[in-house]
Amino acid sequence: MGARRDRSDEGPVMAVESLKWDPYGCRSPRPRVVDFATVGAAELELMSEGGEYFIRLTPSNGGTALESKRGLSAEVRQVWRDLTGRL
Repeated sequence: MGARRDRSDEGPVMAVESLKWDPYGCRSPRPRVVDFATVGAAELELMSEGGEYFIRLTPSNGGTALESKRGLSAEVRQVWRDLTGRL
């Protein structure tokens, strides 16, 4: 698992706002956090759940968790790299 890194001072490579976010809906009894990072006022988690990968966004103000489009590992990891600059 990657080390926690705050990118608030660096700015994300790709804006978090540019993605379509939907309310998070758990589809598996055992979701797995693959990596995580802090971007601005939100925590991002690269997730694996039932063979699907996605990015979960949790606002620091305790708001509703959101998820990106689900997809294959390579596709979602590329979006993760674009957002965080790593992995």
